[in-house]
Amino acid sequence: MNSLYAYNPYIPLLEEFREVTGLVANEIEALIKNHNFESAQQKLHTLETSSKKVGADHLYAASQALQQCLEQDYVDPAIYQNFQEHLQENIAAINWIKIPKQNTHPTALKREHSD
Repeated sequence: MNSLYAYNPYIPLLEEFREVTGLVANEIEALIKNHNFESAQQKLHTLETSSKKVGADHLYAASQALQQCLEQDYVDPAIYQNFQEHLQENIAAINWIKIPKQNTHPTALKREHSD
C-alpha cells in the first residue's frame, strides 16, 4: 500500500484561525463589557489578521468596523451584533472542518510502502 502525505500550506492557517477565534471570542466580549476598549482593539487586530489570512472576509470587515468604533470609545450595538454574528458563523464553520493531522512539509514528503 502506498500513501503520500502532501503538504498543504493552508492547514497551518486554518489551525491558527481556529485557535485565535476560540481564544479571543470570549476575551473581546469581556473586554468590551468592562469598557477596556484598548485591549479589545488589540484582540480584534489579532482576529483581523487571522481572518484575513484564511479569507474570512465578512469577519475581517466586521472586526475592522468594530475596531473603528472602539477607537472612538464607543460601541455601536448594530456593529457589535454584526461582528458577533460573523464571529459565531466562523467559529461554527472552522469547528465543522476536519483538519488533517498529517501535514508534511514538501521537503519531507514520505512514501510508505508495505508488501
